Amino acid sequence: MKVVQLVQLEVEGEEYEGHVEDPKTVAQIQKASDAYEKALEGLHAALTEAGVSRVYREEPVSARPAAKKKDSTGPVTAEVRAWAVQNGLTVPDRGRLKEWVNEAFTQKLSGDALKKWVKEHQND
Repeated sequence: MKVVQLVQLEVEGEEYEGHVEDPKTVAQIQKASDAYEKALEGLHAALTEAGVSRVYREEPVSARPAAKKKDSTGPVTAEVRAWAVQNGLTVPDRGRLKEWVNEAFTQKLSGDALKKWVKEHQND
């Protein structure tokens, strides 16, 4: 039997999710999350104490460049996600998939070829 824990986090609007087997890793993630929350609270307190207030704008300002529009001829994310799960890959339930997962789907990789592909691209 193998016990895993589902880890779900939202940090500044970005969602993270995955299964973690090692309890020490889960504890490390929780500790880092708690430290982040405490630091954020401290930052808010320091800003308030200094009289610095949040600026609200009518239109959101983003430091990120505008996202590229996805080519409509690419694979449908739901299909790629279902294929990935069926082939033993861990992918998030929502959000963008790694490009290498889409490429593996497009190439219809399976078996040893898929294992090799995952090993080569898992840190991308």
